[in-house]
Amino acid sequence: MTSCTRRVAIRSTALAGMAALIGTSVRAQEASPAATPISTGFPITVVTANGSTEVSAPAERVVALSYPDVDTVVALGVTPVGVQRDVFTESGIPVWLEGKIAAEDTVVLEIPEEVPIEEIVELQPDLILDTLGTRSAPIFDRLNGIAPTVSGMPELQQDLVSDRTRLIGALLGKSEEAEATLAAIEEEITAFAADHPQLQGKTFSFGYTGAVENIGVIVSPDHFVVQLLSRFGLSVAPALLDSDLPARGAPGSVSISWEQVQLLDADIIMLGFSNPELQQQFEESPLFGSLAAAQRGNFLTITSEMATALNVPSAGNILWTLDQLRDLFQQLDFIREA
Repeated sequence: MTSCTRRVAIRSTALAGMAALIGTSVRAQEASPAATPISTGFPITVVTANGSTEVSAPAERVVALSYPDVDTVVALGVTPVGVQRDVFTESGIPVWLEGKIAAEDTVVLEIPEEVPIEEIVELQPDLILDTLGTRSAPIFDRLNGIAPTVSGMPELQQDLVSDRTRLIGALLGKSEEAEATLAAIEEEITAFAADHPQLQGKTFSFGYTGAVENIGVIVSPDHFVVQLLSRFGLSVAPALLDSDLPARGAPGSVSISWEQVQLLDADIIMLGFSNPELQQQFEESPLFGSLAAAQRGNFLTITSEMATALNVPSAGNILWTLDQLRDLFQQLDFIREA
């Protein structure tokens, strides 16, 4: 299989699985102590799912194998020497990091199934980050033999943005930068809410679908999507909370069929699709046309990149997400007419 064909296959798999990704329970922007006690001095010992690892000095040559790790390292001013490929872009770099990572400085690693150990060895890293990874013990041992490896952090599986940022900041010797980054994010979220008072008291539905018969909709107050939008005064459409809907498998979401699409109706509907054909089919259906939000022009399409950022929020993509939401919300009738 050629590298081009392999990327297409990986992208197709990711798109097919995005509806499952929508529903990953995440929490962010709440003041909380770091999940792993962090010292501002070295050496720093981090307890991982595979055992402890010790970082003896601020890392400079970082390989990041989890998406939020890539984002966070860049947000803190360090250019990683190697990163996991983003399957939604040709360059392999997330859209929110465009212009912040140069191809000559960072190697994009193909990780469809196996970790490319030899390529990582050649990069001579002094730290390997893989906080969302669930590597086997033998793979972890091999990685940890190359450089201190932070992989499979059980307490970070909920993707606490503040905890991950502080942890990585400490390992890079950039704890002050980590706090400044988190403060800047909080400031921007507060400013966004102040700039959009029309959102106060409005309802929303947010989901992603990869098939006509199954739409995954986020409803949990623990999910980053719900938490972020609630900061703007928005709340989940009551029909989605009151209905006895089946859980979607991943925490935080429920599943509805196409025939139940009326449950999505709210002041704002935000929905993503795994492919353009499915979106066209949905928008041409009489059921879609019956939605009050659609009739008012308050149906907003979420791209796969935006769905990823909202499900795996990080210090490096939240500001980009706010920019995307700012543009999207300009389409809403109650903002256009304000």
